[in-house]
Amino acid sequence: MNTLIYKILLITIFIQHSFQAKPPNFGIDDVRPFHIRVLRLKCLDTPYKLISLKACSVKLIRNEPTRIFLEFDMPTTLDQMFVKFNVNYKINHSYRPLLIDISTELCATLNQKPGVNPAADYVLDTIRAHVPQAVHACPYGGRYYNFSDFSLDEKYFPSTIPAGDYRIDLRVTDQRNVTMIHTQCYMAVRSKGIASLSMLDW
Repeated sequence: MNTLIYKILLITIFIQHSFQAKPPNFGIDDVRPFHIRVLRLKCLDTPYKLISLKACSVKLIRNEPTRIFLEFDMPTTLDQMFVKFNVNYKINHSYRPLLIDISTELCATLNQKPGVNPAADYVLDTIRAHVPQAVHACPYGGRYYNFSDFSLDEKYFPSTIPAGDYRIDLRVTDQRNVTMIHTQCYMAVRSKGIASLSMLDW
């Protein structure tokens, strides 16, 4: 058990360090030593009061990246949105928190100048690269959002990520703690070569 806890702490420190700022090859078509495949996307706590959810799913395509579909109508506009984001790693058939638990007021982050928070800049730039219409200054809402039919591009991720199964949890609420959207994204990271990238082999 102590060894397992030690490994979880190591992987947590590694991932936190990786996302402190954009890597020097961010967005460049360098070969990554891993594949990322999205397996499932779930929207929890539906129906929502602040949005009308139209699509929340993935399409698995053989030998091609998974296509992601997320669409919703948001007639309400918000000047404050609170985001809770955490990463979980699958160990012994269950997902364990990696102590990566981020909570922030999203509108302040969207409106701030680049460089104030390098980690937030990295995340927003990664989202912007995949679904640019999702990243804009507040107020947020008053329109239809279509983030559908896109896939994750590995070139926007750190140059190395431990292999394994991940669950990414995201919940966005208004200032009254009413859920705007709550998702769980299940992903698999696999090594391309013979070298193991698994946290469990460290």
